[in-house]
Amino acid sequence: MVSLLSKWKFLLTRFYWRHRYDFVFYRRLEKGAMMPWLNLKPGDRVCELGSFTGADAHRLSQRFGCTIFGLDISQRHVRLAQSFNKTQRTGFLVASAESLPFADGSFDKIYGVSVLEHFANGEHALKEAHRCLKPGGALVFTTDSFALRELLPGTQDIHRKRYHVRHYYTQPELISQLESAGFQVLHAEPVIRHWTTGFLLELGVHYNGVKLPASLLLPLLRWLEKTYGSRDLGYMQMVGARKPA
Repeated sequence: MVSLLSKWKFLLTRFYWRHRYDFVFYRRLEKGAMMPWLNLKPGDRVCELGSFTGADAHRLSQRFGCTIFGLDISQRHVRLAQSFNKTQRTGFLVASAESLPFADGSFDKIYGVSVLEHFANGEHALKEAHRCLKPGGALVFTTDSFALRELLPGTQDIHRKRYHVRHYYTQPELISQLESAGFQVLHAEPVIRHWTTGFLLELGVHYNGVKLPASLLLPLLRWLEKTYGSRDLGYMQMVGARKPA
């Protein structure tokens, strides 16, 4: 068993170095897990926490006919988003999720892709999201967990320093904090929950900028995640929650 595992890791590493491109499989897996629970509809007012360049907000607003306001603490990211996405369905501003500049009950949906781990006070950010959602509104997000055993030593520490991660969340911890903030948790599941996908993610952490094209392996990775992945442990956690009506 150890020999087979070593050979499989060797083949993955060799394939990794042969294809030096952006490996975005983890984002594709994250968003794939989120979308059914976000359930965007025409006319929805939506807030994205950590909107970066606004690409997701623009794409989703065009696809579903909703209005999306993107927040980011980086002025540079917001300027890029504003210059790239000049439509009536998107808007971007510099703001922190820990102090949302919106009135109570402003949104139908709030979402974020790998953002909670960066906040100094994640519990307060969840309470702010609850305040700004309409009754019955949805909060859907992913956050770093890194709960599976490391295959490459030091991955957590490298990732924490490079991406300014303040906290790695467990699934029970997320559920507890969401419930304390007033949410009803509808669904929670790990993402990157099979050791193969985890190993590829760790390669991306250790060798930043030398990554794989997602299209080459995504069908296989999705199958491994669904068929053999852990049910509660993963490198990330995705949760879907609801503000009671």
